[in-house]
Amino acid sequence: MKKTIVILGILTGLLLLPSISSQTTETTTIDIIGINGGVGGVIVDVKNTGENIATDIWVITTVTGGMFNSININHECTGCSACGSTLDPGLVKSENTLEAGVLFGIGPIEISTSAGASNADAISMEKTGFAIGPFVIIQ
Repeated sequence: MKKTIVILGILTGLLLLPSISSQTTETTTIDIIGINGGVGGVIVDVKNTGENIATDIWVITTVTGGMFNSININHECTGCSACGSTLDPGLVKSENTLEAGVLFGIGPIEISTSAGASNADAISMEKTGFAIGPFVIIQ
């Protein structure tokens, strides 16, 4: 009788194990809603358009080009203490390439940005623009 109870207990535990271990964070959706120029940098706006908190959010922006390919800025944000690593539903996270250095040059530029989170698919967007000294105009 004791053997039967032990075996039933083990079988019940094995049956429940997959449901316990498969619990995951609920997914959400993020979108790049804007790439804007300015003075000395490019600002990227990422919005959580889903219904759950985006966790471990990251944004990577690269600006290249200019006359003689003199512009090469790479900005990565992976959730520092200043900007946080989560994004609540409906909120927007803005990242500025000024944190990686001042953009200064003349000529056409290409902006490439990607964003994602541990519970959201990665997305990317590309734009072109023009730099005149520190002023950035996005097309």
